[in-house]
Amino acid sequence: MAWGTGDMYSQLEHVLVRTPTINGEFVIAGAWREPDKELLIKEHQEFSELLASLGATVTVAPAIDVLS
Repeated sequence: MAWGTGDMYSQLEHVLVRTPTINGEFVIAGAWREPDKELLIKEHQEFSELLASLGATVTVAPAIDVLS
């Protein structure tokens, strides 16, 4: 199975997304602020649903345990 597409105009068929981690020291790790973790998960879910609604098969990988 191939992921993504080789160009900028073909329809995506298979997409791999990773659930965002909500554990870790975001600011220390280089983010400029602590994210809104509830919003982060909600937007990820909405993005995955959008991809699926456009016809892509969406595979969701688990979150990385902790951002360090």
